[in-house]
Amino acid sequence: MVAVDLLTAQFRDERDGAAPRDVDGCHPNCDCERFVELWNLVFMQYYQDPERNRTPLPAPSVDTGMGLERAAVILQGKNNIYETDLFTSIIDRTCRLTGREYGADPESDFALRVIAEHARAAAFLIGDGVVPGNEGRGYVLRRVIRRAIRYGRRLGLTGLFLGEVVEEVIPRFQAVYGELSQNRDFILRVINLEEERFAEAFGRGNDILLDMIGAAGSAGNGTSHAGTISGRDTFVLYDTYGFPPELTAEIAREHNFDVDLDAFEEEMERQREQSRAGQQFEGSMEMLTAYENLGAGRTEFTGHGLIDQESVVAALLVDGASSGHATQGQQAEVVISRTPFYAEGGGQLGDQGYILGPNGLRERCPQDGLVPKPQRHPHSARGPAGHAGAARPASGSLVAPERLRFDFSHVGRMSHDELLAVQSLANEKVRANLLVSAQETSYADAVRQGALAFFGDRYGDVVRVVKMAEDSADPFSFEVCGGTHVSATGQVGTLLVLGESSIGGGMRRVEALTGRAAETLFVEQSATLDALSTRLQTPVADLEARLDSYMQETDDLRRRLAALERSLLRSEAEALLRRVADVDGVRVVSGRTSAHNADGMREMGDFLRDKLSSCVVTLGALSEGSPILVTMVTPDLVERGLNAGNIARDAAKLMGGGGGGRPEMAQAGGRQPEKLDDALAAVPGLVRAALS
Repeated sequence: MVAVDLLTAQFRDERDGAAPRDVDGCHPNCDCERFVELWNLVFMQYYQDPERNRTPLPAPSVDTGMGLERAAVILQGKNNIYETDLFTSIIDRTCRLTGREYGADPESDFALRVIAEHARAAAFLIGDGVVPGNEGRGYVLRRVIRRAIRYGRRLGLTGLFLGEVVEEVIPRFQAVYGELSQNRDFILRVINLEEERFAEAFGRGNDILLDMIGAAGSAGNGTSHAGTISGRDTFVLYDTYGFPPELTAEIAREHNFDVDLDAFEEEMERQREQSRAGQQFEGSMEMLTAYENLGAGRTEFTGHGLIDQESVVAALLVDGASSGHATQGQQAEVVISRTPFYAEGGGQLGDQGYILGPNGLRERCPQDGLVPKPQRHPHSARGPAGHAGAARPASGSLVAPERLRFDFSHVGRMSHDELLAVQSLANEKVRANLLVSAQETSYADAVRQGALAFFGDRYGDVVRVVKMAEDSADPFSFEVCGGTHVSATGQVGTLLVLGESSIGGGMRRVEALTGRAAETLFVEQSATLDALSTRLQTPVADLEARLDSYMQETDDLRRRLAALERSLLRSEAEALLRRVADVDGVRVVSGRTSAHNADGMREMGDFLRDKLSSCVVTLGALSEGSPILVTMVTPDLVERGLNAGNIARDAAKLMGGGGGGRPEMAQAGGRQPEKLDDALAAVPGLVRAALS
């Protein structure tokens, strides 16, 4: 009863706006964990607005807070949920990885709990189709994974470990949540990739943050906080080093620092504004204003069922201004009352066609995809003497007559087998000739029926729902989509996946051809294979084996040629040993070689240097028509003042070039190959001058 009275008193204080009262001794809100909340009746009766005004709820209710995990605590006689069989095996696995004992130290226990709970949460999220990202639920997952990694590092784990903890989570819950076992490999792959990526960012960002904290550590002066990490520094850590702001705040708190998160959000918003400004079309505000002033009403789109439509001109823009007519060759924006032309949107290209005037004039009419005002479709057109520009492809996903690309969230590169599986599934549904049907309904009802809505915020109250299915089967595809569609999947024709690539930020892009374009590509590739087959005098089926054979033969020939070249250069080097010059007591070797590159010349120089022990070596050769020099000086002669860089540079000047390097070895080049012998002949004089 004491606990209930205390909580009641605290509720009254909060309700009346009074300061929280201090309570002596142990109580339900004490951090000692003596009290464990299992059943907490919450009477939900009022709605309180930001001004603290309260109005009765339409359906008052009572929440007990008694969930599965709290019930498990009672039934298993434990002190908290982490001691129940829901968590013990996961915590035990973490203890084995860290070498820690659960229950021995409060700080270690907290870290072990974080890792276990976050590993479980990450496994369930990924199993449900969420992947790490920078927005929405993907960012929540990324934060969960990174926080678990951070607490693992606090326990001394420096390598990848979270995947091993997740391996304990999956068998513990897969009997009830089948998607965990079905997606096991994918879950572990996502966890490991995210941990690898964060390991790099954490190492760099953590060192920089700790340097900031250390530099400002003396600024506390006995106050409750030692200092503040600025919003700008927090933004730089995030934007440049990939270090999350919430992690910056958590580490800062551990060192008694604040983080100016408000200023960080201002920096983020400034970056967003710059990004938005960079994406705007030039003159778009003027166009919006012009369309606003047209006074034209709603344009009815009839393109879902028609490809031609009688209509009337509702308004006309010429050179950005409203006009009553357009002369031949002028660029005009035409707003008509009814149109079959689809305006570019959602990745689908805008339609192209013609406007037929009352006098039989035909104006080519591509849709430019810019719809300045909802329900109003401007058409870009020129008179017969003019030339209209092509429609602009939308960034991101694309749907064109014979080509498509699709952007999607994924953790890594798709394998060849995965791409083939995508292509096979698509063609299977094309061959099945699934019926494509559409109906209009409310957005809420569409989602309630299970329709996918990838761009829900772009739709109004009434949406178009498209279904692909056999007559009595469950739909293969059921989506909210305002675009135009074939009436059956068989009309798409063959689909060929061209490949996939990364477009950054955990996003991938797959591209494909369909219909005639796919057929054309198939014909072209078949012709290429036939041509190769003819040239290699090998059946198409054996081309791969023949190419492997040729490549192996080529590698063998390269190795034999390299060995022959080394043997030849060794013979040339031995011949140069018989032409060593004595320059004031210094042995100098200078000569031209047949080496094709600087690597071969350096190998010759090493041989000569090893043979002579103390010497200056300068070798010259022509590489792809250009003269090059390599000079080496043994360490004992460097101590006497000789410098390979100076010798190579001064000799190269005679070839119209230059160069340099270290005192022991240098390289130089020139523009006059005919002067290579002159440069080599000058080396003894350069050595003599350097010694004097």
